[in-house]
Amino acid sequence: MSTIELKVKNKTLAAEAQIIRKEENKLRRQIDYLRVRDPHCKTKMVISSPPGADYNRTYYRISHGWTPEAKALLDQLNGLSEHRRKDVRMERRASHLAYCFLRGTPYKKIEQSTHSRPKWAAVERMVKRFSGEDERVVLQRFAEWTSEEGRNESTG
Repeated sequence: MSTIELKVKNKTLAAEAQIIRKEENKLRRQIDYLRVRDPHCKTKMVISSPPGADYNRTYYRISHGWTPEAKALLDQLNGLSEHRRKDVRMERRASHLAYCFLRGTPYKKIEQSTHSRPKWAAVERMVKRFSGEDERVVLQRFAEWTSEEGRNESTG
């Protein structure tokens, strides 16, 4: 395999995030439409983070007076939003790191400051899959690459 296929994977994940974002906006408009049509609904859809939640994890919630259709759409919206923010984002980060590793870019040049550690197991899996070289040699280079800034491949 080659880095071209990994580059295509990166672009596909970016497109997936854009598509999901568009679908989220459609769902928000549908929820607003149902809210406006319901004369008993006096509240708006609000963004909230439950106590103890991650700082970048928001949930859309509604209060009383909402139709079952709006509640079902809201569940879909929360599911799509979480998939985009959690799964797609982490997969894209891992594939980007694997792509940069295979191209020989130092890790400290890719991520100067970060709030969380990448999923090193996912990065390693992609490096093995897309490298096309002897697995032992690649994994040795990968271990050296992850330990450049004191990072350990087993964390994350």
